[in-house]
Amino acid sequence: EVAQIVITSDIDERARFEKSSGIWMMHEPHQDRADFTALQTIAFAASNMRIEGSVPRSEVDEEAFGFAAGSHTVEIIDGSGARLAYYQVGRRSALHRLVPDKEEVHESLFIKPLDLDSGHIYVCSGVNIRPVLRSGVSALRDRHPFLFDPERLAGVQVKREGSLLQLERKTPNLPWRIKKPLDLLADDEAVDGLLTSLKNLEALRVSDPDAVTSTSDGSNGAWLEISLREFPTSPDKEGASATLRVDAPAGDTATTVLATVDNRAGAAVFELPLSAAGAPGLAQLPIEVNQLRSKSLLARDFLSCTAIEIHGTNETSPVFLQRDLNTRTGKFRWRYNGPNGLALANERTLEKLYRALQFSKVAGFASDAPADLAEFGLADPSKRLVLHFGPDNSVEIQFGHVEEEEAVGASYYAIQK
Repeated sequence: EVAQIVITSDIDERARFEKSSGIWMMHEPHQDRADFTALQTIAFAASNMRIEGSVPRSEVDEEAFGFAAGSHTVEIIDGSGARLAYYQVGRRSALHRLVPDKEEVHESLFIKPLDLDSGHIYVCSGVNIRPVLRSGVSALRDRHPFLFDPERLAGVQVKREGSLLQLERKTPNLPWRIKKPLDLLADDEAVDGLLTSLKNLEALRVSDPDAVTSTSDGSNGAWLEISLREFPTSPDKEGASATLRVDAPAGDTATTVLATVDNRAGAAVFELPLSAAGAPGLAQLPIEVNQLRSKSLLARDFLSCTAIEIHGTNETSPVFLQRDLNTRTGKFRWRYNGPNGLALANERTLEKLYRALQFSKVAGFASDAPADLAEFGLADPSKRLVLHFGPDNSVEIQFGHVEEEEAVGASYYAIQK
């Protein structure tokens, strides 16, 4: 198995990479995490090249085949230190190999082996690694600030402009909750979207700290700070964490910002896009409370409800439903307080209520601390729904009034207490 890759060029470039625990690390010319995809591409290409032809070196001008100033040499080493491949990469050849059954076309390169005294230059088809090497060895640093497994995350914290957003979950199997600024159930799909964006966040370039000028003087802290925390791998250890600190934009027209991440501190400064087409930018991250909170009317499991009260404005007594066990069938059933006592409830209607409360999404959030409920038609609600989940454990949802002529398709306000 490939354990080390060394890339050099005749313009004094040298980079050495080692793979440890599935992660490629750059050890020269920087101590930093490497671009996993690029290094895997180089390793894969070396073991999957196919020789399509050859030409004696003595009969050609090697520079014409791309073995000129700036061309790269690749050395691949296994875990025991044995060399697996050692070759120089020339230019692309005009020859292409067609794989009909896979509908693939493989480009070819001129390759000069350096560990074989063959005296030949070979035309090899397979993966074209020239695009990987084109920008130089420094470009092989990992441009992603974060490296994490979303399944292992226990918490996310976002600080910006004096505000604080905290997301937490107790175990990987439990749903996410917003803990600050309010204690709310989070929308798991929205949180997954945020984590995917953070995982895919990619810098335009990565530089050494002394090669860039920060826009922050350090007195006011970071313009934006995003921290990720993983679950501990054992009870006696703390979970790994990483914090991205972003400087303020250089001006109103700035399209990028500079950032550092603490687990690569002193090694890398990232130039991150504020917005990007087809890829996440910082300005496009869903980090507002209302983007991440659950949009369900009921942030509880409806199926664990044991009783329901429905109060209407013009009704003298509420409709009361209770769920109990049918001792004859052994199944739970819903019954309501009919005119002649308890009667079986309409299961289809309850199914509609269940789906409306559990799965319908609200259009938006008007206020978390309304000063005047009358503004939302909630001073005297048109309906009140009280759901009981056990002794001293209930949720009340109040629905505002809707004008009769606007009732069909009209929006309305609701509040949960």
